[in-house]
Amino acid sequence: MKFNHLNVPDQWQHYWSKYPNGYTILEALLNWVAQVDSMVDNVNEWNLRLDEFIQTFDTELQEKVNTTLNIWEIDGTLDNIINYKLMDLKATKTEVESGLSLKRDKASKIVLSDLAGEVIAALSGTSTFDLLSVPQDGSVNPLKMDAATFSQLYTTSTKNLYNGYKAKSGFVDCLNVLTASAGHTYSEKIPVTTGVYYFSDNGLPTNARFVTPLRSDGTSAASSSSQYQNIPKFTVTNDITHLIVTFTLSGTNKFGVSRSVIASPYEPYYVNKREVIPKMTPKKNLFNKSKATSGNFVNWNDGSLQANADYWLSEMIEVEPNTTYVQNMDTHFAIYGSDFSFVEGHQKGTGFKTFTTPPNARYVVTSLNPISSKETYQLEKGTSSTAYESFSYTMVNASDNTPITITEGAVIESNWAGKNGDSLGDSLTFSNQFQPIVQGKFGLASFANHGVSGSRVSGTGSDSMNNDTRINALSPTADFIVFMGGTNDWANSVPLGTVNSTSQNDFYGAVKIVAEKLITRYPGKRIIFLTTPYGKMPNRVDPTTSQAWPDTTGHKNLLGLTTKEYGNVILEVARMYGIPCVDIYGNAGMTDLNTNYYFNTGDYLHPKLVGQTRFAELIASKLREIEPL
Repeated sequence: MKFNHLNVPDQWQHYWSKYPNGYTILEALLNWVAQVDSMVDNVNEWNLRLDEFIQTFDTELQEKVNTTLNIWEIDGTLDNIINYKLMDLKATKTEVESGLSLKRDKASKIVLSDLAGEVIAALSGTSTFDLLSVPQDGSVNPLKMDAATFSQLYTTSTKNLYNGYKAKSGFVDCLNVLTASAGHTYSEKIPVTTGVYYFSDNGLPTNARFVTPLRSDGTSAASSSSQYQNIPKFTVTNDITHLIVTFTLSGTNKFGVSRSVIASPYEPYYVNKREVIPKMTPKKNLFNKSKATSGNFVNWNDGSLQANADYWLSEMIEVEPNTTYVQNMDTHFAIYGSDFSFVEGHQKGTGFKTFTTPPNARYVVTSLNPISSKETYQLEKGTSSTAYESFSYTMVNASDNTPITITEGAVIESNWAGKNGDSLGDSLTFSNQFQPIVQGKFGLASFANHGVSGSRVSGTGSDSMNNDTRINALSPTADFIVFMGGTNDWANSVPLGTVNSTSQNDFYGAVKIVAEKLITRYPGKRIIFLTTPYGKMPNRVDPTTSQAWPDTTGHKNLLGLTTKEYGNVILEVARMYGIPCVDIYGNAGMTDLNTNYYFNTGDYLHPKLVGQTRFAELIASKLREIEPL
């Protein structure tokens, strides 16, 4: 807003000209008008400057600063500023002289009185103190290595070539030309060699918005802006030395650019330094389940990836040429050369659990379903599969050159490691989903499966869990036995009976028979009971009587009982016989409110893998509770 001067009409002149030497009211008014006019000039000038400031710094500040910094980085101005500031950090002459004054005079020799008593004792041999020992704080390492030894023990490694700290947001790079664009970020110039480079976001495949390939002279090898747009990978040829990759931002991104044949799990870029890490050598099992991903399997015909939610996919596992390897499970797998080119592959079920790598082999990728099978999958050198071991690697202890074994995959350190388990149950056990998870977590030698689909705890048939046939089939070498049942007893409206029952035909009696036979025939073994899980069967019709359940929601059977009542019987019998019990119904967290999460629509008895994983968590918790000494 612009203000105007106060104007006095010329006709008023005679009011002050009649009194040239006086100081009338009108003269005072004129004096005030002159002051106001000066104030108006000042305010108008200030408003103009304020408008210019807002236009420059309020709406355009961020873009102007970003542009200026980019220009300064390119022309070297930013480096000069930083270096100048760093030079200001140098010590003053006074500080240097003060430090030098603390230096010991070479002419003054060290005498015994300068040494601590424990040092003198160590030098004289009267102390147990070892001069070659490593201090507990790890500040000194006595091992001396020449360059050759150091190079042998240590290496540098990083798969992800995308340095997020040097990426620039708010721009796209197209044909080596920057254009402002909110929602995008572009990389620095990434050095590359010939091969295929994959793009990922948080370990999952993603498309790069633009890829600018650069020749050694810095010119773009792209012929048009749309030539390398929205692509999941890029093949580098001999004439290309660098890539600039632009990604689209969405939420929290962890971008990756890696030379590979598949999108690898996300690894952070090692920033502004060489990462020195001990050289690691896989011990026996070459498959690291913690690096496996879900949702794809490898095509054995060409080495490409095929989407399938039921499969897990290994990382690229290094192998040696002309070497025989054996798997403990039959998988789809593909072999690649050192340049990541496809060499050969084999489909599961075609007789290649044992295979010999060709002369140009360098990597193998394996895949299998169900996803839970990754918990106990093993790939090792040799012609015969041996007992399962979790993935581990060895590295050299720098203090004494002894090997150290480090196990990955979140294995629980436990005295259960290397021991054997067995399981008795129905289809929930037969599906073999919780067993591999528990086995992998504890490093068990085995976790056998003796589940029979459709079987009850009660009854006199050979499939009944209280029958000698089922009990005697359990492994005599098992260190612990897990028993879970009751779902089919509930589904067939088997009566509960009473706590004093000894009958095979009611639930109380049958569960007591199972308890007594397991304790008697496997003395000293740890027995674990699991209560009957949550379940329902909407619009159920009894298969024996053809009678519809009155409760159409399927929670209550013909006797008006839910799976909870059958689980309570197992819980009570376990207490009677001093058997550890896991309350699956009470602790798994499965209710009508989350059936879509734990079950497939229409089947509310057999949980998906996420539900079986919950079973495994509860079993693992009980095993830790009763861990042997």
